[in-house]
Parts: sequence; C-alpha cells; structure tokens
Amino acid sequence: MNILIVSILAAPLLAGGSDTEKEAKKAVEDFRSVYFLKSTTDADRIASIQNLAKIPHMNTARMLGKLLFIAPDAHRITAALALGDFYEVRGASALAAGALMARCNKDKTTLRVALVQTLGSLRQTAVLPLLHHLVEKDDFIVAKAVIEVIPSFERRESIPLLIKYLRKCERKPDNFTMNLNIGDLCNLDKLKDQTGMGGGSVSGLGAEGQMDFKVKINADEKQGLRNRLCYPALKKALRELTGHYLPDWKSWNQWWRSGGAHAQRR
Repeated sequence: MNILIVSILAAPLLAGGSDTEKEAKKAVEDFRSVYFLKSTTDADRIASIQNLAKIPHMNTARMLGKLLFIAPDAHRITAALALGDFYEVRGASALAAGALMARCNKDKTTLRVALVQTLGSLRQTAVLPLLHHLVEKDDFIVAKAVIEVIPSFERRESIPLLIKYLRKCERKPDNFTMNLNIGDLCNLDKLKDQTGMGGGSVSGLGAEGQMDFKVKINADEKQGLRNRLCYPALKKALRELTGHYLPDWKSWNQWWRSGGAHAQRR
C-alpha cells in the first residue's frame, strides 16, 4: 500500500483543457492576494477558492492541493470538492489521494468523504487499490463513501472485495442501541451547500470550521453501524457493477465462484 501511495503521488501534474498557463498563474496570484490577507472575511476566502477552481490547470490544482493540508476544515472541503472538476488535469487524483491518506487529515471524516467523492469523479484507475484498502478499514462512514463511488470505475476487480465486505456486514450484532445522528457527516449534498459549492455559506460551521466528532462504541454497536451504513450501499454497488440483484452474501459468493457472468442487458 505504501508503494501504491508513492506511485500515485509521483504522478506528474499535466495541464488540460483550453486554459493557458498565463490565465492559471494570474488566478493563483489573485487568489493569494485575497485568501492570505488578514482582513479577508471567511465568505470571501471561500469565494476565492471557488474562483481558483474555475480554471482547471496544474498551477491552480497545486494551490488547491496545498489548501487540503493548511486551511481550516471548511476550506479544505471546498478545495476537495473543487478538484472533482479537474478531470482534464492528469495528476489531480494524486493531490486528492495524498490528502486522503495524510496524517493531518486522519480524523477529518467529512473531508475524507469529500476527497473520496472527488476521486470517484476523476475516475483515475490508479487510485482504485487505495479505495479498496479504505473499504477494508473499519472507518464505516468513509467506507460507505468508497463503496458508493467504486461502480463509477466499472472495474471487475472490485467485485470480490465488495462480496467479501458484504459477508462481514451480514454478521448482525446481538443488540444495537447506539444513539448517534451522523446524517450531516454522510450527506454531501448538504455539505456542498454549507461550503458554498451549492450557493450556500459556511457561517454555521464555526470559526475553525470544525465538522467532526469522536464517539466510543462497543463491539455490537460497531457491527450494527457497519450494517446500517454499508450494507445497502454494497448491494446497490454490486447491482450497478454486475447487473444482478442477489439476496445475500451466499448467493453472491456462489455466483462469483461459478464464473461471475454479467447479466444480459436488454
């Protein structure tokens, strides 16, 4: 996995689209003149990130990439979502992947979900092993986001991983009494509104833009949360990848072991 991360981060950033280097350099200069001024309001900083994102180029991508490490949480999320439109800039996935695995972002669940969705939008297959790795880790909110974007890559090698995780989800707990509202963490549509990507603002996030929290759960609650978050997403992802609708892990496992033929499209 470390070798994979190094190879992704080593990918060169190449400019794409019709934007010229001159336009991109001016956009970065304009951004710096606004964003790093002490007197600039938070709303204006958000707007400056959005303006920077209007010119997909290696220079603007690098600036957004820096924000993923140094900016307040809400600004990092805005930059992460903006990178999803940089599909013409080869190497943009490397910036998102690097921020996703960075130690400084380890506990920033909402940001990591946004970065996963950006990788799904960019669809660079080099990051697929990294996404597979995240599914197998027990960070359920991020795992759910990964499961939801995996079908966009349309790669057969994702199927056995999803089937394996389906079995883990079907091991239901004896009890489940967790009282935790995680809707705001999972709802990226609302998140886009909050960060201004959908025309909203960040006024409700606080001065530091803190959006995440920690909670301790026991083993049964852990399994229940995995089932609640990931199980529906897994069944939908497998259906999108294969064209089949099968009821449980046993059926999926038998299908895969028998050759895993895709459903005939009418």
